[in-house]
Amino acid sequence: GACGGSFLNVCVYRIPLGLSIVSPPSHCPACKARIRPWENVPIFSWLLLRGRCAHCGAPISPRYILVETATGLLWAALFLQVLFEGRPLSTLALLLPLVSLAIPCFLIDCKWRILPNEFTYCIMALGPLFWLAHDLPPFERAGAFRWEDSLCLRSILSVAGALLFFWAFAALGRRAFGRDALGMGDVKLLAGIAGCLGPFAMLSILFLGSLTAVACVS
Repeated sequence: GACGGSFLNVCVYRIPLGLSIVSPPSHCPACKARIRPWENVPIFSWLLLRGRCAHCGAPISPRYILVETATGLLWAALFLQVLFEGRPLSTLALLLPLVSLAIPCFLIDCKWRILPNEFTYCIMALGPLFWLAHDLPPFERAGAFRWEDSLCLRSILSVAGALLFFWAFAALGRRAFGRDALGMGDVKLLAGIAGCLGPFAMLSILFLGSLTAVACVS
């Protein structure tokens, strides 16, 4: 999880700037010196370097260690929840990517007020792909596929329904208020959550998110 958080830090910094996430290799933004392997160990390197570049002494944002630590803790919490609730470990193939993709969405939205397509499209595809894999074993055993039993189809319909509903909501809000009431990034994110967790879970998340936003503003 912490290693995943280290990669997420790269995405959070580079994607809003339109930079590649694979080239050039990790380097100090101040002096451009390439970061050596021992300087790139999640959590520990930031602590050992005391939050400064080993080459030029420029400060390294605390965001790096915070994201790495938070991602590691969230992965551990999800694993323990799945374990204690007796769910199949395969559920982690859905939950871990979903939570990991949500972290850069949150950070980039806070700073840039955007939700990049690189993340929202992945979340929209995640649910149908996971539930398709869930559908395949009974398909192989039964030798016949019934669409009414397909969790993948339900996921696709949830994505499509949420896209249509929130797109219409955004269009009506723009017409009524003369400005965006709901960004298209939010529409795609909510549709992706509906595809992963179902429409009722998505509505619960939307409600709690709205309450949190109101509390923060007030």
